[in-house]
Amino acid sequence: MRARLQNNWHLFLFAVIAAGCIIAMGKESGMGVSPDSVFYLEAAKELIQDHALEDFNHLPLVDFPAGYPLLLAFVSLITQTDPLVFSTILNAFLYACLIFLSGRLAQKLFPEKRWLQIAVLGSLVVSPATIEIYAMLWSETSFLLLLILFMLLMGKALNEPMKQQWWILAAIVAGYAALTRYAGVTIIATGCLLFLLQSNWRQGLLRGLQFGVLASIPLTINLIRNKIHTDTFTGLRKPANTSILDNLGFTFDTIQDWLFLPFNVQAWIIGSIVLVLIVVALFMRRKEAYGKILYSFALMYGVFMIVSASTSKHEQLNSRLLAAILLPVIILVFDIIYQLHLQKRLSTRIASISIVLISIAWQYKYYPINWETWDGVKDAGVPGYREQMWSEMEIVQYLRKHKTAFQPADSIYANAHDAVHFLSGIYSRQLPQKEFSWQINRLKQLPCGYIVFIRDADNPELISMDSIRQFKQLIPVVQFEDGALYRFCDSTKQ
Repeated sequence: MRARLQNNWHLFLFAVIAAGCIIAMGKESGMGVSPDSVFYLEAAKELIQDHALEDFNHLPLVDFPAGYPLLLAFVSLITQTDPLVFSTILNAFLYACLIFLSGRLAQKLFPEKRWLQIAVLGSLVVSPATIEIYAMLWSETSFLLLLILFMLLMGKALNEPMKQQWWILAAIVAGYAALTRYAGVTIIATGCLLFLLQSNWRQGLLRGLQFGVLASIPLTINLIRNKIHTDTFTGLRKPANTSILDNLGFTFDTIQDWLFLPFNVQAWIIGSIVLVLIVVALFMRRKEAYGKILYSFALMYGVFMIVSASTSKHEQLNSRLLAAILLPVIILVFDIIYQLHLQKRLSTRIASISIVLISIAWQYKYYPINWETWDGVKDAGVPGYREQMWSEMEIVQYLRKHKTAFQPADSIYANAHDAVHFLSGIYSRQLPQKEFSWQINRLKQLPCGYIVFIRDADNPELISMDSIRQFKQLIPVVQFEDGALYRFCDSTKQ
């Protein structure tokens, strides 16, 4: 035990630092709550109360898979508290585990090179990209942890093919990762590919099929359930309005932002260099299980996200959506230097100085960003619906005060229905999206109802208030600078 602590003290140290960062950020108002978070929280509550995977309007949850709500519901049952109450401790624990397991992965990649392991952990633990994620109630908090756990188990499975427990455990983790985020199918695909590329192709084919079938069971059940309830597998998806080249550019922009280069270079140049270096590192590590897993997944995930964003419309590719390849990029920078050193192309002194300078440069870039974040968080809370500005809105305070004035049969629409429910407890529908005429027609045919409009939540993809006024006369119930409540009836229709 003492020897293990001595060998892993730096992993425990960085894990404690990670947990401390998240606890400090959540001290004012807890973890940040975004629109996605509201769906996760309410789905978890519905699972506990009604044993149904539904959102706050009691509609089947299909836009997001069941994994993260299941985690919140499980912890809520164990602690007998609301998910919001334990959110800070949960995220601190998940972040600490992520850092510790990332350290274990670094140990596999850089054995006996503690200074390299420290460089990787030091760059990851205070990365603005990871801090942003673990300060929010997002599914990525558990997805990233499951990803690293999969890599460690998959490495065991490749190194010890005769021990079946490793590939079974890897398949179970990959399956739950895919149930946490739909993009988790890339983890399953990576596992299958690595088994197929084994030297004994027949054994690899059989093991790959076994792994793929076992890992796909949870997501398959979730998708079948979605199809039965809504006739869609993953909810309504609009066609993409960005091309593959656009999304490749967004990916390269994100990678450039992560690297914090001290000089200005086109993102396409940096992204292309990183892509080439990943392929080079994969070739150098082709006979080593953990490096092969790390870089194969990075390529698989990057391609999937770019193609996905080019076929169906969703949030622009950014640091949050691409966070799964952040650790591979960080490791890549140090791994190239390490491999050149092993091949005697870089002396120990030059390699050591390069790694130290890169680590210091990143910390130098991280500090002002993290300080600015902390300066805003320590007084107002983590950005999101729990931030002070949202609870102080006059329209929110009015809705809370007059919540009982609305009848269960009243039809209420809102441009931010998630915010309205989270902040006031009022159930409402989202205003129709411009591209879905059937949603607009449903609003047109509605005889009477209310519309809640919050100015700071204005969404250009939704039908505007001016457009609504073309077929409904809106009577102001109350108007404030930050929002308004309107009522409409057929008797007031223009």
